[in-house]
Amino acid sequence: QQQQQQQQLKQQRSGRGGATSAPSTQPQLNQAQRRVPPPRPTTAWHTGADPKAKAHLQQSSLRRLRYLAKWGRWQLLQCEESLPQLRATVLDEVVRPFSTWVQRIFVVSPNWSSGSCEGVRNIARHLTPLVQFLQCRASCDATLESVQDVSVAILLHGMDLQHVERCRIVFPTILETVEFYTQCIVDKQLTETAPSPRQRRRLARAVAAIRELLDRTDVAMALAGWRNGSGRTATPSATGTPLDEGLDCQDAEHEPGTPSGGSTASDEAIYYSCSDASEGEEEGKELPRRRKASSSESKASGCMQDRMRDFPRGDGEHSWCEAEAESFDVRSASYFVDRRKQPAGKPMLDLLSVDFFRIGPGGPIWRVREHRDLHPTQLRERGERRFLLILNWIFPPFQVVMVGALDPKAPWLNCSEPVAPQARAWQRFLAMPAEERQRVFKVIMAVEQGPWLVRRAVPRKPVLIGRQLKMHSSHVAGDALEITIDISSGKTEQVATGIVMHALRSLRFALATLIEGSSEDELPEALLLCASMRCVDTSRFRCP
Repeated sequence: QQQQQQQQLKQQRSGRGGATSAPSTQPQLNQAQRRVPPPRPTTAWHTGADPKAKAHLQQSSLRRLRYLAKWGRWQLLQCEESLPQLRATVLDEVVRPFSTWVQRIFVVSPNWSSGSCEGVRNIARHLTPLVQFLQCRASCDATLESVQDVSVAILLHGMDLQHVERCRIVFPTILETVEFYTQCIVDKQLTETAPSPRQRRRLARAVAAIRELLDRTDVAMALAGWRNGSGRTATPSATGTPLDEGLDCQDAEHEPGTPSGGSTASDEAIYYSCSDASEGEEEGKELPRRRKASSSESKASGCMQDRMRDFPRGDGEHSWCEAEAESFDVRSASYFVDRRKQPAGKPMLDLLSVDFFRIGPGGPIWRVREHRDLHPTQLRERGERRFLLILNWIFPPFQVVMVGALDPKAPWLNCSEPVAPQARAWQRFLAMPAEERQRVFKVIMAVEQGPWLVRRAVPRKPVLIGRQLKMHSSHVAGDALEITIDISSGKTEQVATGIVMHALRSLRFALATLIEGSSEDELPEALLLCASMRCVDTSRFRCP
């Protein structure tokens, strides 16, 4: 009887026994305990008991791999509204420890035909957490975003060490894991249930995107350049900061990744930080890595009338006009109940001008309202007395100034009983300090016509721009509100802007700004300004 009991226990442990497993004695977790995030794994977490060993060289245990997959799923769900770089970084941290188990596939591959190969089943058990992680919707989206990030970096010649590691470690690990897991299911080496059709489609979509990227010729050339030590397109800054070898989830949006100002780069591909003061620096200091203007650029200057004539208001090519507000979705009056959005109505302000020009040798214009060769000053000299909203967009080597006027006879502004939601949100927005305006100022960018890559890089979603970029606002009561946005202060925004700039001649895109309705009495939301530009030729722009 003892021998029979021991044999039954061995069958249960090996998965071949027919007896059901004993019920779990682990207490059930309540809803609050389930929401507690798992602690983040450290660098020594992957290496086991030896903290001095290099990460990912030792094989992680099955318990640690399961924990890592759980941590990654929770992080991706928490980062759904954050920058795509954060989700790509979480994907990197989860996938890398599985690479050592993928390498063992090639060790046991000669014995693959043996149906009782214990090494194959052992590898399959350790790679199952990664497959289950990749089957989630958030993981699939993060994989596609990571592939797109590498593709954009190669397109803009901004590939760094993080992109190289993804192409050499992360992406091959995903491909080999999915292929190995599929073969295990076919050969019945796994006792786990097969993925659902939806999960198989997610895996197939991620695998197809990775293979398409790795099969590209430009990707192979970029990786070969890094292997030979000559493929770096970005150099350390003047302060001596080395090239980042890893990106923390909490610091991803501050990663320095602007390309160096080489002489062979085109104007559309050169972007550098032009903020008036960075952390720990005083205002007025010279900006780092600033591209020196050539003699031809310094001579290409023109007055406001010439710039308005070269970039007129209209529907033809190389022109601007007021965009259709109905094409943007904003929060409805019942948004906090059913999360429903509705097409926007007429903008609150009238769009007067869109001035697209090149930044001069003196640097960006930070105080548009005080510059004599820009539209606000010209309007005041012509007798314009309406309140002005000035939007100053800086993305070197170009700058865009949009000016809107508030109609004092607007129905939403003169409605007293009850007060219109637009008027309430507008008055609160003007009375806010500059720091609070950054939290509620929203921007919606939409590519109406253009290549698929550009439409993919610029989704039609509202963004609280002040939380991701450096934004300054100056309010003069009864006169104007000027908002300055430094697009070059964010790496993700630099990449998206670079894609748009490369395809401007074949694009028709629209831009809308609005105030976020944070309470029910400020809903439905309304647009402040919305402008559209079509087939812009940046070679025709001049300096003020």
